[in-house]
Amino acid sequence: MAQLRGSADLAALIPTVSDALSIPEAYVEKDFWATEALRALTEYADGAGAPAIFKGGTSLSKAWKLTERFSEDIDIVLDFPDDMSKGQRERLLKGVADAVDAHLGLGAGAYRSANQTRAVARNVFVTYPILHPAASLEVKPEVLLEIGSRGAPTPNESVSILSFAAEYLVGQGLTPADFDELTPVQSHVLVTERTLIEKVALLANRDARYRAGESTAFEGLGRHLYDVHALLNDSDTKENIALLGDDGIRAVATDVHDRSIAANWSSVARPDEGWIAAADCFTSGSASSDALAAAYARAAPMIYGDAPTFAACVEVVGSYTDVI
Repeated sequence: MAQLRGSADLAALIPTVSDALSIPEAYVEKDFWATEALRALTEYADGAGAPAIFKGGTSLSKAWKLTERFSEDIDIVLDFPDDMSKGQRERLLKGVADAVDAHLGLGAGAYRSANQTRAVARNVFVTYPILHPAASLEVKPEVLLEIGSRGAPTPNESVSILSFAAEYLVGQGLTPADFDELTPVQSHVLVTERTLIEKVALLANRDARYRAGESTAFEGLGRHLYDVHALLNDSDTKENIALLGDDGIRAVATDVHDRSIAANWSSVARPDEGWIAAADCFTSGSASSDALAAAYARAAPMIYGDAPTFAACVEVVGSYTDVI
């Protein structure tokens, strides 16, 4: 079976897809390698008995099709079985680079690891061959597989995922018989209502840190407000939040906070009135809101679709003041 990766077909295809989707060539190229890295990691983890749960901002665009922004990382939670020893978990984590390269074929020099916690977490950077350099430094020439095991792996759903390039070719009538990258990645994806609550918790925590004197608390986090806006405009997410009810939301919020504390991550417990009501960053005119607005403006280059205004984002979040 023919492959796009490493072929002249990929180099020629990227500009065509870029024009068709009005997405920069560098985004289309990186999306291709990110999707194939996700494919390799998913198959490897499933085969090892520790399913890879795709979560975070990239899952909102690639799996759920709710956002139109590019992200630098593939955020993964490995669902280790209780009877898997620390040694087995560490060997699984150490084997990620080899497993991904067995699929991508980039060579050992294309991978580096960082932020390693034995048997718990590991970041793997995948450097791919640049055919279409980015005009902005915002797009780095590598894919980050951010792999952990301390986040919640459930609830999740199976979702079929293709790269932009593969979706385009399928739309032109091609099939996996033409290129193997046209076979969808069957990914386990964290449900959107959990992601929504996690992102609100993150922004509320940064609000508390900002008000405590940390002037850079929102630095690099403006994208999360965009994601929250998208989630709160999604009918399925809103329906599932309503189905959770007050008790269900409180239980998820407590789990988010407890997992964060257990992992030594910064977190604030959800107050009785809710994170949104307690956080100044969702109140226009506050110093905290101004700081978040500045971070949101800096995130704009990574949004390739229509970006809502900061005021529109805050208005939507405010409509859930008594909920989350």
